[in-house]
Order: sequence, then structure tokens, then C-alpha cells
Amino acid sequence: MNQRQILLALLGTCLLLALLPAFAADRALSVRLPVESQLPEVREQAMRQGLSQVLLRLTGRDDIAETEAAALLERPGRYLQRYQYETEAGQRLMLLMQFDGQAVRRALAELGIETWRAERPPVLVWLAVEQPGGRVLVGGEEGVGLRAQLQAAATRRGVQLLFPLMDSEDRQRISSTDVFGGFIERIQQASERYGAAVILTGRMHPQSGGWAARWILSGVDAMSWNMSALSQEELLDAAAAELARRLRARYAMLPGAGAEIQQLVIEVQGVSTLRDYTRLERRLREVLGVTGLRPLRLEPNAVALQLMLDAPPQRVLGLLERDRLLVRLPVLDSEADAAPGSQVPVYRLAP
Repeated sequence: MNQRQILLALLGTCLLLALLPAFAADRALSVRLPVESQLPEVREQAMRQGLSQVLLRLTGRDDIAETEAAALLERPGRYLQRYQYETEAGQRLMLLMQFDGQAVRRALAELGIETWRAERPPVLVWLAVEQPGGRVLVGGEEGVGLRAQLQAAATRRGVQLLFPLMDSEDRQRISSTDVFGGFIERIQQASERYGAAVILTGRMHPQSGGWAARWILSGVDAMSWNMSALSQEELLDAAAAELARRLRARYAMLPGAGAEIQQLVIEVQGVSTLRDYTRLERRLREVLGVTGLRPLRLEPNAVALQLMLDAPPQRVLGLLERDRLLVRLPVLDSEADAAPGSQVPVYRLAP
């Protein structure tokens, strides 16, 4: 067996595994929690905790368990698609749960509770922090811990964040002083390379007994707010909660109770190794509107995929058209006469 055949065999194995039930079908609906045992009562309690996390991710509401949605937590098993146990290296037992997205969203819709729209843009964050050792502009290799804390707090609430690269181009355009001073024009100019529709600018500094911050949100409706907390972590968590609250007015909606997940089939050429497939899968799962994917067909240098969507297919196609990792290939003459809607979009994976 030559090297190419070995690579194809490995990729084929990867795709076959992907056809099996997977917990990564919808990351917003997958939860992994430590448990003490596999007893039914322990599992039931973990399912309540897991569903509570899912409700927060889908709505961005910290008070979700205090609304009518609390009734859903009484019978969490109704919304559980599958579960399995794993043991970590330290012998800690973990319970992996995958919840039914359609069922949870439908139940929330019937209660009149809005959930996040699939087509919401990520929020670009410019954050300057005054610390004892000097001022830090979070991004790149600067402020890694602060970025991780804010990212985790936002992810818990279903909000996607982007942070600047802080490479030479960024450093030529903007400084920590610009961000700390809230010079919006400079910040918007530096944001152009990221194509960000929504920008969050923050400045944090120590104050007596704790930390204080001022935040400016632009791109939705211009708004700002101040807050304080005893620690940086508490302050960033509160910032993420407030950000989610303000974004809900624009990016949350009440879907029809009978709304169904839509599907889209695409073909991608230039996929011949496991690395190629992993890059492609990771990128597609980041596309707004894509809730999951399933490989359909493997060819020597291409793969056909079925994408599960909670947004109109044409809008997802529009996002794929602008993706730098995928190059749309022209329709062949033999396919030009096919019935409208029957053509499978074909892309090439960029190197």
C-alpha cells in the first residue's frame, strides 16, 4: 500500500467514525460534566445541570432558570438525545450529554422565550487593562488569561468573541492608549481588517478594594456602561452577561414552534489527508447557521458533506462564498441544464 492509499484509508476511517452518533453535532447542545458515579439519581442531577447550561447558551439569559423554562429542568431526560461516560487520566468520571436542539428550541418557543439567531456576528473585543506592571492591550500573546476568562464567560451565554491579533499591522494602527481612552475613530479604523460588524471596547483598572471598567458597544446601537467588581474574573463575567443582555435585543428571536432544521449538501475538492479534513470540518462548524455536519461520500481527492442548518441555506452559501478557506468552483456545462436547486455547490479547499 503506497502513501496515498494509506492517507485515503486513514481519512476513510475518520469519515466512518464521523457517521456514528457524535456529541459534536451541535456544540451549544453538548455538555461534559464530572459525576461521582453512574447511579441513576446522580445522572439525573447531572442532566439537570447540563440542560441548565444549554438553556443559558441558547438564550444568553442568566435568569433563564428563574423563568417558565424552569419547568423544562423537571424532566431533563425528555431533551436528551444520548449520553456516555468517560474516565479521564486522573480517574475522574465524566458524563457526556448531547441534547436535542430542535426539541429544546421548540419548548422555549412554546413558552415565548427567545433564542439566539444563527446569523449573528461575532463581537470584536478591544480591551485595555491597567495593571501594576503596566497597561496591557489584550490580544495575541498579551493578556492571555484575561482573554480566556472573558471568552469562557461569553461562550457560556452563547456569545462569540474575536480578539485582535496584535501583530505589526495592528500595532501600527492602534495603541493601548487609544483603547483605554475610548478613541472610537481609531478603534474603528483598526477594526476594518477584521470585518467586524459589532465592536466591544473596554478599559479596566484597579480601584479601592477591587476593579472597575467602562465598556462601549458599537455596531448595534451605540451604548456604554460602567461596572465594578471585587476581582477581574467577576468583572469579566459581569461584562459578558451585560453584553449578552444588550445583544439579545438585536440577535435573539422567537422561532416558530414547528421550525425544522434545514440541510445543505456541498462538495469540497482538495481533501486528501486527515489534516485537510480536520481543517475543513473545524472551519465549517464555525460558520454561522451550521449546527452540524455529516460526511456522505469519500472520493480520492474530495468529500461530499451534508450540513445541518438553523438558517436559510442561501444565507449560509453566502457566508461560504466569502470564506477564504473555500474557493467556489464554476458550474460545469453538463450541470448547467440541471433542475434549479439540484446542483450541489462545489468548492476547493485552499492550501
